[in-house]
Amino acid sequence: MKTNLILIVFLFSGINTFAQKDFKEFAVNLNVNQQYVKSDFGLNIEGVLNYRFAKDFSLGISFANAKMENDEFNLKYNLQRYGLQANYAFAKVDNFQIESIFGFSYLMFDEELGLEDSKGLGIDVGIQAVFRTHRDFNYGLRIVTTYAEFSPGGIMNAGAFFRLNL
Repeated sequence: MKTNLILIVFLFSGINTFAQKDFKEFAVNLNVNQQYVKSDFGLNIEGVLNYRFAKDFSLGISFANAKMENDEFNLKYNLQRYGLQANYAFAKVDNFQIESIFGFSYLMFDEELGLEDSKGLGIDVGIQAVFRTHRDFNYGLRIVTTYAEFSPGGIMNAGAFFRLNL
């Protein structure tokens, strides 16, 4: 009987600790980046819905669209991306933190590029610096590179993001 009582107290104290979160679970991001694919460049707009399941870890789904240009061949095309990314906040100081980014993306280049494969998976790796972390609205700078075997070159995003914790 004593063992059952101890287990019940342990179980309820664990649930109570988990229920007392000091962070908001959902956040919405707007990312505005300069995007590069080899020597091509363009503006990339990205929307992200994040779910924070622990104080330092979050998982997000994203949709991005980039209007790319190539001055050499006078070529304009779109690059769309759907992504699943995980963020880990590893360096925190007062109202500032640095987060690592790792994820997977499904990329879609325009058909007019003439690529043999214009759609496929990519791997995202990056880092972001977040300011005003103790507020509902925060912002920062980020850089993310994407590796995709079928891409005509390396893909890099660099720019700013704005986050609203819900």
